[in-house]
Amino acid sequence: MQDFATKIPELEPDIAPDALMQTGLLTPLEWILLAALAVLIAASAVWFILKRRKNAPIPPTHEEAALASVREAEADALSLRECSLRLSFILRSYLTGEISDPALYETHQEFNRRVDSLASIPAAVQESARELLECLASLKYAGETSEDRVRSQELCAMTRDLIMRIHAARQTAQPSSAHD
Repeated sequence: MQDFATKIPELEPDIAPDALMQTGLLTPLEWILLAALAVLIAASAVWFILKRRKNAPIPPTHEEAALASVREAEADALSLRECSLRLSFILRSYLTGEISDPALYETHQEFNRRVDSLASIPAAVQESARELLECLASLKYAGETSEDRVRSQELCAMTRDLIMRIHAARQTAQPSSAHD
């Protein structure tokens, strides 16, 4: 049993509580330096964001994007059906973005049945818009796959003209919003 008693470790003498107490994590000078560093980082981040925002390109308007898409469709050699599909999509996307008309998310039949379709565009261009959408729908559902470059160019010109007329009519109908 004596061997067992020698194997028990002895406890250390009592340690004063002051020795275990921690003083502040940082000195006042270290706190000041840390705060200055945080301010410097925040100022750098703000400067970087403002510089990026100033150099960021201005996104195209709905009209500019639609006209660019029409130019792309004009440049491609498309069948009448493909051309009408693309132009219908471009025109419906323009109407959806410009006047928040849900034309893009409807079938042609749903669009025709909706009483308020195209009510958000000026009356002077509503009939032209309906006629062009009807013409494009008849071509895209006809299943014609022949290439008629002249007719495709005419459809592109009609779509481009309608987009510009809608935009111009909206600008003259709302002159106060152009100045705000």
